[in-house]
Amino acid sequence: MNRSKRYGVLSILAIILLPVAFASCILVVEEDDYDRRHRRGVGVDWYVEVVFYKSQAIRPTSNEAEFTFVDETNFEGVTACGNFSGTYEINDRDEFYVHSIESSVATCDDDGISAIFLNELAYAEAVDRDDNELRIETRGDNYILLVDK
Repeated sequence: MNRSKRYGVLSILAIILLPVAFASCILVVEEDDYDRRHRRGVGVDWYVEVVFYKSQAIRPTSNEAEFTFVDETNFEGVTACGNFSGTYEINDRDEFYVHSIESSVATCDDDGISAIFLNELAYAEAVDRDDNELRIETRGDNYILLVDK
């Protein structure tokens, strides 16, 4: 094999092998799952601080309502009147959708916040976390303000 053919074969091999070598050096970085979960409050136990409903701020008086995002799709909690759980979705624009709520909450003599809280939670539209507060926007100008324990 003469010298020019040898260099021709080497240059073809270099053209083929160099992109493969460079491609193997590319590092793909995925979004940090912990940061996303932390920003959205997954795994944090929350207390209902206030439900702003029809221009009134309704606060728990004696029995606190608790709320927890169990994981990226499920939540659960307890009120003075019973337990509840459900499924949800938060997209990249922090739009918050509750897909289902199951509740053992019955009519009881709590401070009235249990039924209003669960009713408004069903209409959740957006969520915003700021340090130890989580604000869930619902229909109209209503919202639920949660604080971490």
